[in-house]
Order: sequence, then structure tokens, then C-alpha cells
Amino acid sequence: MAIPRTNTVVVVGSPETFLFVESLIAVVDVETPPDQQKEFRLFVLEKADAQTVADAINSLSQAAGAVRGGGTRGPGGRGTSAGGDLNVIASAEQATNAVMIYGTAEDIDKVEKAVIEPFEQLDLEGQPTFKKLKFARATSVAQTLVEFFRNRSGGGGRGTRLADQVSFSADPDTNTLIYVASGTNREFVETLIAELDQEEGGREIKLFQLQFASAASAADVIETTFTEQSRGGRGGRGGASDADRVIATPD
Repeated sequence: MAIPRTNTVVVVGSPETFLFVESLIAVVDVETPPDQQKEFRLFVLEKADAQTVADAINSLSQAAGAVRGGGTRGPGGRGTSAGGDLNVIASAEQATNAVMIYGTAEDIDKVEKAVIEPFEQLDLEGQPTFKKLKFARATSVAQTLVEFFRNRSGGGGRGTRLADQVSFSADPDTNTLIYVASGTNREFVETLIAELDQEEGGREIKLFQLQFASAASAADVIETTFTEQSRGGRGGRGGASDADRVIATPD
């Protein structure tokens, strides 16, 4: 039994039992370094759904746990450090639309930036998707996609609505891209991610808005031209890479 007032454990048993208990206490009763001490922190959400956010946080933490156990290697073949892994538990309080997170202060700060802030910036529908990238850095891809959709919204119309329906963030420790997109936008977003996560790296996205021609038809022509040039056909100069891709995005 325990006596909380004096922080004492009472054990009744034989001398052998006492020796065993002493060995257990020697392992348990140690001071936790400040950077490993865990705390509870409450986030009351204004826009995002608390249960959706809590599920996203727990999924991200589980993904980090898989990295710890599997020895996954990060971009460029570098090992992922266990010291930087995320280890938190989140629960939702529906009555107040709040999320309670338990973990170290550093890990909770990471969660706030990677999950809570993006969800609070946009009023989104749908569950978050966690995509562990193989080659590209998740933080760079997230930034590229954010800028891409922001640029699309500059002209108004459907581009503005689309920019309001997607969100991107990243967990650098597991090289995981976190995104939310509605069903109609998901396929387009997944295509962009696949094109950016290539081994050769250095890939960017650029928009060419057409005034008269059909974007889909123009994309077919450009794609065919790239293919012929890469093969040296039709007198091509070979200036296009096999990795070049054209994606039609009619607005």
C-alpha cells in the first residue's frame, strides 16, 4: 500500500520480498530529466472537430512508433533518430470541442504546429491522410503545395475555393506529409505528391494558364512532345527528362 502524504510505499513480506522490492524501486525511483517529463495540455478548438484532430494526432504518433520499431531510413538514406520521434496521446472532449494531449512539452509543441494549427486555419471536411515520403523531404513538399494552391487562388474562381478545401503540414521526424482534401480534390493532390516525391529531387510545380486552348488537350501535346524528345525521336534534341510530367488542371 502507499501513503501519499509521505510518498511512502508500505510492503509486508519476507526478507527476500524486501530485496526484490528494493531492486524494483531502484529502477522506478529515479529522477526524470526535464526534457523527458510529460505533461497534459488542453487545446480548445474553434474551427476543427476535436475528435478528428485527436485521431490525427494519435495516427501521427503511431506512425512515429513504427519508425522507432522498424529502423526506417529517412530521405537520402539517413537513419531516422529515435530521439526525435513523437510520443503523445490525444483524447477529445466533444462537449467543449477540446483536445487533451499528454506528452513532453517538445512533442506537444510539434503536434500543435503539425496538426492543430493547420486544422484550425481551415474549416475542412474529411479525415487527414498521412503519407510517408520515400525521397523528398515532407516539409519541403508541404511548403511547395501550400504555395501552389495559394498561387492558384490568386485568380479567384474555382482556384480560390480549392485553396480553401486543402491543408498541408509535415512531421519532419518521420518524414510524413499530412494533408486533408475533399474527395473531389484528393486524386489531384495525390498526383501532385507522387510527382514531387521522386528520387531525382528538385521538382517544382508551375502553372501555365491558357486563354483559348483546352488544358487537357495542351497537356497531351506537351506530354507527347516530352516523350519523343527524351527518346530522341522526330529530330528531338533530347532536352526533356523522362521525369518531366504535365498535369492538366482545368478550372
